Amino acid sequence: MAPAHDKTRLPEKREALLEAASIPQTKTDVAKAAGMTRRGLNKYLNQNEEFAEEFRQRRAKASGELIRRGLEDDPAVDIQFAKFLLERSFGYNKTENLNVDADNTHRLEGDGFAVNFGASEDT
Repeated sequence: MAPAHDKTRLPEKREALLEAASIPQTKTDVAKAAGMTRRGLNKYLNQNEEFAEEFRQRRAKASGELIRRGLEDDPAVDIQFAKFLLERSFGYNKTENLNVDADNTHRLEGDGFAVNFGASEDT
């Protein structure tokens, strides 16, 4: 039996891969949906630039849909789940900055954070 990434099996795997890539999920799950391994998918993507471009376009559309759904003001949409999928599947990271305007007597700083303690009550 030929490996799943073998060019002779391209026609039967191509559509399944593109269809799976249209859904927000990991590359491992995309490969599984087409009966392949992640390693086989990566090898196939590296060897077939035309397919790789179409695959990337489908993944981009899927991530855009996920972002759109995650930003909706709809209580039925689980925003945390959308953010989790974006982080795991597409490298999305949300960062927050907190600015405190106070007269502080103590400051604790670390890698990427700062905490102020003992704000004066005379302000």
